[in-house]
Amino acid sequence: MDSMDKVLERIRKLLALANDNRADTQEAAVAAGMAAKMMAKYQVDAADVIIAELGSVDCLDEVIMQPRMGEWDDRQTRIPKWCKIMGGTIAELTDTRCLTSWATLPNGRNESVIKFQGYKADAKFAEYLMNFVVSTLRRLRADFKKSFTYRTKGISTLRNYTNGIVVGLQRVLDSELAIIKPPSSCTDLVVAKRRAIIDKFGNFAAGARVEIDPSSDEFIRGVVDGEAVKLLRPIETNKEDVTLLGE
Repeated sequence: MDSMDKVLERIRKLLALANDNRADTQEAAVAAGMAAKMMAKYQVDAADVIIAELGSVDCLDEVIMQPRMGEWDDRQTRIPKWCKIMGGTIAELTDTRCLTSWATLPNGRNESVIKFQGYKADAKFAEYLMNFVVSTLRRLRADFKKSFTYRTKGISTLRNYTNGIVVGLQRVLDSELAIIKPPSSCTDLVVAKRRAIIDKFGNFAAGARVEIDPSSDEFIRGVVDGEAVKLLRPIETNKEDVTLLGE
């Protein structure tokens, strides 16, 4: 352990004591003061301490995915709108970064993909959620294709319905996000993870926000069906009870 690692470890222990409800009040105050002085002296902040506690950049990983609505194996040259929207929402929930890129796949083809970058557990969680979103979209779209609306009006209604589902699922995720991640208590952790991702994979500008036109009855129907999905329910079950894509 080098000198800076020792400094960070000392600060971490002091902060742990300062925030320990079981500690003596005076002792906790002294620990907080010492931690503040050390952080000022060595020019480190809370994010530096958290990164040191989380582990090195070797603990980060990149998950490459090609979410599809069909089973075809054609070369994919663009990421669909729904995937970009859900990717951004999932990345926010899981403390990862989602971006679209090109990658050489095991079949040797260079294709358009999405990537979730972050700590390994976070990236796998993001992959899990995206797989669940894809399986949910497939199921709801299959049911919609049996409807009179689809049989008489065609593919445009399916596209509008899909966009509606995505908005509904996004609202469910946003609601879960508000419960799981209180905004004030996790700021330092989020900053630390984002900094670690940049250190590992480089800095990339965020893409433009993807907009959806909510101008059809099929879209509204999709929103309702999407909001009815219990998006995070499978996370509470055993893995054997959940069927993921590719398994």
